Amino acid sequence: MLSETVFRSGDLPAQDRLAALDELWANDTHPMRVVSDAAEHFRATVRMLDLGAVHVVRLAVSPCEVLRTPKLIRRADPELCSVIVPLSGTLTVSQAGHDIALGAGELALYDSSQPFRIRFTAMDGATRLVRAH
Repeated sequence: MLSETVFRSGDLPAQDRLAALDELWANDTHPMRVVSDAAEHFRATVRMLDLGAVHVVRLAVSPCEVLRTPKLIRRADPELCSVIVPLSGTLTVSQAGHDIALGAGELALYDSSQPFRIRFTAMDGATRLVRAH
């Protein structure tokens, strides 16, 4: 079964953008949290495509962090291995005491059963990526 979810922060007032994406991902089958020190300037466009066995996310986002904590893992763990590939901008994936910085075209794997942090750092809001699991 094919399903698609699209989120565009530009459709919301600036003060609601970060909270809306955080709520969307906190209630996902693979719950995560989104935090930012600059919530008033937060921008994101997300396209999530569920293809059954594969879930693909295309994301363009301003600087922020995406967190998967032990509490979120206990709440729901679909035991996924995800591939993340920045298309532009930079990001850092931190898991199991390791940090890997990625630029455009590089990839990393991470495990939904372990806490992780992904930091999006492009100052111009141009971090774009594809994630699949």
